[in-house]
Amino acid sequence: MTNLSTNNILSFVAVFCSFLLLTLTVSLITSSPEYTEATTTSASAGSSACSASISNDDTVSIPITPTSTQTEYTTTNNITFSNTCTAGSYIYINTNSTTNNSLTRTGSDTGVKTISAVAGASGLTDNTWGFKVDGKAFSQVPVSTTPAVLYSSTSVETNKTIGVTYGVKLDNTLPSGTYTNDVVYTVVVDNRCLQYTLSFVDEDGTTTLYPNINVNYGSNVDLSAYTPTKTGYTFAGWTNGSNIYTGNTNPNTSNAMAVVLRAKWIPIFYTITYMQDMTSSVCNTVQTPVASATTSVTKDTYSSYGKSTSYIPETTLIDSRDNNTYRIRKLADGNCWMTENLRIIGKTLDSSTSDISSGSFTVPSTSLSEFSGYNKNNAYLNSHGGYYSFYTATVGWGTTSVTSGNASNSICAKNWRLPTGDPAGEFQTLYSYYPSAASLRSAPVDMDFNGNVYNGNFREYELGTFYWSSTASRDITAYFINIWNQTVNASWSNQKDLGLSIRCVAR
Repeated sequence: MTNLSTNNILSFVAVFCSFLLLTLTVSLITSSPEYTEATTTSASAGSSACSASISNDDTVSIPITPTSTQTEYTTTNNITFSNTCTAGSYIYINTNSTTNNSLTRTGSDTGVKTISAVAGASGLTDNTWGFKVDGKAFSQVPVSTTPAVLYSSTSVETNKTIGVTYGVKLDNTLPSGTYTNDVVYTVVVDNRCLQYTLSFVDEDGTTTLYPNINVNYGSNVDLSAYTPTKTGYTFAGWTNGSNIYTGNTNPNTSNAMAVVLRAKWIPIFYTITYMQDMTSSVCNTVQTPVASATTSVTKDTYSSYGKSTSYIPETTLIDSRDNNTYRIRKLADGNCWMTENLRIIGKTLDSSTSDISSGSFTVPSTSLSEFSGYNKNNAYLNSHGGYYSFYTATVGWGTTSVTSGNASNSICAKNWRLPTGDPAGEFQTLYSYYPSAASLRSAPVDMDFNGNVYNGNFREYELGTFYWSSTASRDITAYFINIWNQTVNASWSNQKDLGLSIRCVAR
């Protein structure tokens, strides 16, 4: 038990002349949890969680007039104390010595110089002294190494008065003189008011992640020593429901008797850096929003919105191939989509960072005039993004010799691909969740007008939206989504030599 104590030092004086006088002179020592001391006539101690105070009569005297019939003399010392600890407190008593609990006198004579502390439970015997409370038998005041409980409580106390009776029993052989010893009262509040219990549980509130620890009120806890891991998530700190705590901090500024910290997790969807880090399992760490959701949740706002399907998971990732950044959202179809147009150009791609099974493929930087004819590797970039022939979009797969099927490779980043585009494809599924031109062109899909390249011209950029799929439809055509001002064709088929934009979907 940790002591929050108030110490009272008392002195007994027994004077033997025509009468005997036993005097208790009281000074009080205040002891805080840091054990700084000061001598006063009253004492108090406290922490940010609780406080205790104690006072008593300054001087207690026992005049003793020996008679043939009276050998036991007593007086009562009233202690008044208070404590705010809801778990209670204790008052201990002992002498201010590790070895001596007798009353002693000084002098050059050879007579008896001690009055012994009462031994055992039989009460006072000749030439002994002791104390009692609540009408119990006299007991010895022990030395400081083995203090005795004077009083205990289990709740808050306010101005509680306790009468401590001191007694001495004498015979007529004891020499006159002043017999003294120092007595200490110590208030000890229950440990639960000096320390609180800190628990670490998972976000479910029940799964224990670390054993409970006891922490002194007002103290910091190095929470970096408590860093759990969870597949698919990044640990973001500990929360009590109101605040998030990390590092070396005090998680109990309200001084509660028990604190439960829950692990705060952020799906790695929000914490990965590169496009190439995205996988279907990463995508699945966040919720699939309802189609009516329009407000995005980012890493910075996740703690407020969490996994509510009323909000759209959103992050920004870097394509390590050219350091272009792209806004990524998980949409109502359950897929993670780029919501900005691919902008890679003039790069040689390989399987380490691109959606290529093996070998390499170069995305060129060509002029508009070169967009003419099939089976050509063409790429053009303007402020709306990149425009690619079907041949280029599918890393050389989409030639006129291919009449159906889906490309297994693309110029998307590694772990991304072109969406499928046939009448049962992913563009059609996306359209079923966002079933109008307006909903596809606005947030969260953001497939706004982007135009296309045809026969050496950039055209229709204020009229229509065009994105390649992975799906061939005939020898010279392939599927793409086509969005006009009022109409949508999610599985439109047209010439492979068109220069169209690309929106990749996570694998």
